[in-house]
Amino acid sequence: MNKELNVGINTARILRTLWVRKSMSQIELARHLGITKSTVSKLVNELSTTGIISIVSKGDAGPLGGRKPVFLSLNPDYGAVLGVEIQTDFYVAVVINLHGKILYTVKREFNLESQTIAQAFCGIYESLLPGFREMGVRIIGAAIGCSGIINPHSGIVYQSNPLNLSEPEHIYAELDSSLDIPVLIENDANCGAWGEIAFGRLHEGTRDFIYILGETRNNKAIDAEYRGIAIGTAIVFDHKVRYGRDFSAGEFQSVFRSGEYLNQFNITDEEAGIYEDDETLFRTVARELSKNVAFVVNILNLTDVILGGRIEYHPEIIAVMQEEIYRNWSYDSPTQVHVRFSDLQEQTVAYGAAGMFLEQLFSLPDVSASKKQRGGNVLRERAARATEFTMEAI
Repeated sequence: MNKELNVGINTARILRTLWVRKSMSQIELARHLGITKSTVSKLVNELSTTGIISIVSKGDAGPLGGRKPVFLSLNPDYGAVLGVEIQTDFYVAVVINLHGKILYTVKREFNLESQTIAQAFCGIYESLLPGFREMGVRIIGAAIGCSGIINPHSGIVYQSNPLNLSEPEHIYAELDSSLDIPVLIENDANCGAWGEIAFGRLHEGTRDFIYILGETRNNKAIDAEYRGIAIGTAIVFDHKVRYGRDFSAGEFQSVFRSGEYLNQFNITDEEAGIYEDDETLFRTVARELSKNVAFVVNILNLTDVILGGRIEYHPEIIAVMQEEIYRNWSYDSPTQVHVRFSDLQEQTVAYGAAGMFLEQLFSLPDVSASKKQRGGNVLRERAARATEFTMEAI
């Protein structure tokens, strides 16, 4: 194997391990990764020089004496990641450090109007940047979460009914020429799933699940002004978000919908606009959603259903969904499916977007993923340049 490639792979493995395990000694790293102590020591020294990892403590020497083990961790002060959820009438921004700790969050009214998503993000970023500099926060990368059919590898939003996008927007091409930081983009429901994956919020043994994002939002589809319920889903197998051939996996439309209205359910658009405030209507929507979800959960043998977004304000949906999953099950033995809420509420998309960025930043090289233009090595190189740039600016 090419020596330079081997070094790059081992560097990525060290960072990935510290991202997943939080803290390890050099000796444990060498043992865990199956490489020599001298190799680990050399790579750790190089990474420490860049500032991306730091020494968190020194342990006790062994019973026979000798050097005390040095414990390492990702350096939370290396830089921060900005996650932004963009909707037609508001945005939510969250800044986190490399440990996933929230440093800043804001929700503001916003009008997308005729802007592209890239233009909207640049405006949001530029408006927030002075505050970040004042806080001493160095942004090394960002991620956008929004509704629509999105290719996160190439940065293309193919279509978005809520955002009234019918022609593809090439986000990366536009942002790379405008910003000094790397930026990723992802479907909003997928961002919610990434948040669960990235920050260890999954129960032990949970690898296959469905994430359901339930919101009330403005929808400008077909130039019609509609405000009401919006459901998006993400399917995760083996801790990997599934995109499908055309990146439309997870797009939701109730099988009971008549097709006469803009909303996703078998109710009128007027009803969809007030369902949150009408207990009877909400239970109708909850029951219909649960029947759809139960079919998917049982046919795919998923272990968990995670609910995020504004739907978290309605705890009664948990019992309804659990009941429909049991009802859809065809055997006498009970299904082992856990239904729960995410704990991020309205920050779920922005926080998850930032989590997706960190997952990609500390990902392992995948030579088979030729379509992924923004692998971990590329992101780390650009993040390092962003760190140098922001250091000079500060």
